Amino acid sequence: MAAPQHGGRAPLRPAVEVFRRERARLAEAFAAADPTEGVGCEGWTAMDLLAHVAAQEQLGGVPVLLASPLVVAVPPRFRDGVRAAVLERTSRRLTRSASYERMVDLLRRRSPSLFELPVIVHTRIVEMWVHHEDLRRQGSREPRPHDDRTRSQLWAAVRLLARRVSPPPDVGLTLDAGDGRRVRAGRRRSRPVSVSGEPGELLLYLLGRRAWAQVDVSGDPIAVAFLDNGWRLL
Repeated sequence: MAAPQHGGRAPLRPAVEVFRRERARLAEAFAAADPTEGVGCEGWTAMDLLAHVAAQEQLGGVPVLLASPLVVAVPPRFRDGVRAAVLERTSRRLTRSASYERMVDLLRRRSPSLFELPVIVHTRIVEMWVHHEDLRRQGSREPRPHDDRTRSQLWAAVRLLARRVSPPPDVGLTLDAGDGRRVRAGRRRSRPVSVSGEPGELLLYLLGRRAWAQVDVSGDPIAVAFLDNGWRLL
């Protein structure tokens, strides 16, 4: 018979544990940042980025649910549009009515329960991790070291995003974590390209932070040129 858990509580799922830790780290990064400094999202300040994240918290995770595969009856493009509109409206309201400190406090509280659902938690890990890097790497900082559990969950997020990637025409994209783990993004095509790096760096690459992503891109020269010239993958 297995020993009872301390305090009678079941252990956290690894993904939820990583999400909570990354969320707490993002809150502290915001607390230490200058609200007026630029971040990795073009044209945004730390205040703008915080309002974007805090809006999702204040809405209880509903925008995330709207854009998730759970809403199967609605086309993905429409779901994404509704989510973006709801978040934009709430972010503007928060920027006008809430202080920077109050929005940081939203991130320090318990997260909305929807964020920890198995079908959603990896998207939240992506959001927390990538936006933390948006704050950090604007100052040209090096990547953060990660333990194996965090690296494993970031790779799970890479695999999830790989299903949505749209490579350039005739380009077959393979994402390689460098330790034997690989995933193909899109269909097998005539112009193969491999992007290799740590899972977190692959996430940055997929989500348009290519200037910072520490990855190696190799393969068909024409296909690599497509990607180097800013082809949007997601």
